[in-house]
Amino acid sequence: MLHTPSSPRSIIIVGGGFAGAVTAIKLLDHSTEPLAVTIIERRAQLGRGVAYSTCDPNHLVNGAARIFSLHPDDPDHLVRWLMANGPEHGWTPPEDVPDSSPPRWLFGSYVQSELTRAIREADPRSSLPTSTHPPSTC
Repeated sequence: MLHTPSSPRSIIIVGGGFAGAVTAIKLLDHSTEPLAVTIIERRAQLGRGVAYSTCDPNHLVNGAARIFSLHPDDPDHLVRWLMANGPEHGWTPPEDVPDSSPPRWLFGSYVQSELTRAIREADPRSSLPTSTHPPSTC
């Protein structure tokens, strides 16, 4: 099949955990052409995988929130997201959010939120089916 600039470029990502979701985010955020992204994942939710699907509040990310932003050019992105969205997800931000280690499930919610944003802001001709990955409830 010949790809033309007006038709979406088909991309298949195998695995929809953290790495697969972030790959889709980066592709959608930086593409200069429409994309038809398909993520092959056996779990119902994208962006979580094993590491970020736990609902145990004692399972924390392995470091300070200030080093976990999905956007290297915006290192405070996760910190701002935690302060704005943590309470609605049942997490009370501590006084020093940048040096806190948020729960893994909350970081998974951040990844899902960024995937949703990337899909919403992508070229209108781009697509990534979203009906198979509902948000998590912990």
